[in-house]
Amino acid sequence: MDIRKAQQGDALGVAEVQVDTWHSTYSPIVPESYLQRMTYAGREKKWRKIIAAEQVYVAAVPAEGIVGFIHGGQERSGLYAGFNQEVYALYIRKEHQGKGLGTRLLDAWRTGLLHRDASVLVRVLEDNPACAFYEKKGAERIDSQTVTIDGVDLEEAVYGWGDIRQVDF
Repeated sequence: MDIRKAQQGDALGVAEVQVDTWHSTYSPIVPESYLQRMTYAGREKKWRKIIAAEQVYVAAVPAEGIVGFIHGGQERSGLYAGFNQEVYALYIRKEHQGKGLGTRLLDAWRTGLLHRDASVLVRVLEDNPACAFYEKKGAERIDSQTVTIDGVDLEEAVYGWGDIRQVDF
């Protein structure tokens, strides 16, 4: 297993992981109409731009390619004083979940933040089993928000680490 900073050639693999994990994780949660509009080609285009400009790390297996990734950067909402970073996405193929890969990706991303004051948020749909992962990693639930996806209101849990550099994953 190789954990490394994403390169442009990883965009399609990242897109495939995102689309596949959204379908496997969110199909009972998110409207099917939204999931059906997610395509590898559309997401690959998005990820090419993101990888060129932002912090993305991938997990790759030689025989399988990209099996997981993490993407993060500056906290986007400005709603939470004291939190300056955010994990935007952490996705792992279903067959690779529960093997410590999420921890390894989170740690790799965190390592890139060590030169800054690193107070980090992550937002997770409340019905997503990943909430337990973040709680296990020491994130504290600090808020709840409503997000609307294709006309359906969904609750999103907001978790935070006051200083992720001090967390022992």
